[in-house]
Amino acid sequence: GKYYDFPAVKCFPKPAQNPHPPVILGGSAKNVFKRTVEWGDGWMPVTTSPDEIRRGRETLNDLANQSGRDPNSISITAFGQPGQLRRGDHIQALGEAGAVHAVIWPTKSQEADVISLLEELAQETLGVYPQTIGGTPLQAFSMTFLTICISLTDLSLPSSE
Repeated sequence: GKYYDFPAVKCFPKPAQNPHPPVILGGSAKNVFKRTVEWGDGWMPVTTSPDEIRRGRETLNDLANQSGRDPNSISITAFGQPGQLRRGDHIQALGEAGAVHAVIWPTKSQEADVISLLEELAQETLGVYPQTIGGTPLQAFSMTFLTICISLTDLSLPSSE
């Protein structure tokens, strides 16, 4: 290349997504939205307010319609900083604003603390008590920095009444 010439590079295992993993762009500059519509699969803003998600969805919809792209082909991911997105009503508001995924970043690192936090988050955001995630025991999730991605399109929160 212009700045560096890589020898033959191989990647194994290959990504499961075909033709490639989704391209998600972050930020809130006008050019980010234009690039997302032009060649991205989704947008992830820096902050997680429902108002910002709603404004971003409107901008993406307008730009996608102008370019002939289906606005629904562009996902929005709300990215929670450590300790954010702990209330079900906030996550639900993000979904209503247009987010289809929420990334929740636990602040604990000990296995027992992480498992406890996962259980609390599941009760608060999903209204369920998880015994397993995808058929895998929770004990398998003992990473130091764990990010949980919840699909908001499948989210059915219990009523707060």
